[in-house]
Amino acid sequence: MTNITKQKARKEWKCDRCGKTIAIGDEYNSYRPAFRTPVIRCMAHTCRIRQSQMTSSDKMQRLLEIGEELEDMGRNPGPEDLIAAAEDAVGTVEEVSQEYEEGADNIEQYFTSGTDASQEMRSNAEELESWQSEIEGHRDTLQSAIDDEPEFDSDDEPEETDFDTDDAYATAVTEWEAQKTAHERWQKELDDATNELQDALGSMPI
Repeated sequence: MTNITKQKARKEWKCDRCGKTIAIGDEYNSYRPAFRTPVIRCMAHTCRIRQSQMTSSDKMQRLLEIGEELEDMGRNPGPEDLIAAAEDAVGTVEEVSQEYEEGADNIEQYFTSGTDASQEMRSNAEELESWQSEIEGHRDTLQSAIDDEPEFDSDDEPEETDFDTDDAYATAVTEWEAQKTAHERWQKELDDATNELQDALGSMPI
């Protein structure tokens, strides 16, 4: 995969993405795809060069885009957004894994004992299958946490003036505090499940 080079302009360039002029002395990023002219990008975040744009492999491009889409979601994506991202990722990983398997099968039609290339394809397929299972497991755990949210209203704390007796008020407070504790425990479980799915999506194995 071609490396990105950060440098200062010795002559005037234009960003290939936004068209902004890169003046002499300004920093810019570039990379040179195989057998093609260099790609020039200004330093704007929206013009950054992504790894998926630099690979010549269609399979790797689709896999790299999983992590890049996660990056676009920011540091603290919502649980529902992560569930949707996981659904898309699972489909992509399964598809690419099958393509590696088919590639190995095609090679081994002619080289029945296999080749280094077919063995690498098999290995990639196995690692992707494992990654898919990991994503699915964390996705299901997060979905269960979302579905299991206990009832709790922080604005519904009992007021002593709303009760006729001290015992009734004390009972209401005890119940509200129990609900609060249960909800705090659930929130931690939700946060943990969210973080675990986020980590899994960002851990491409090949």
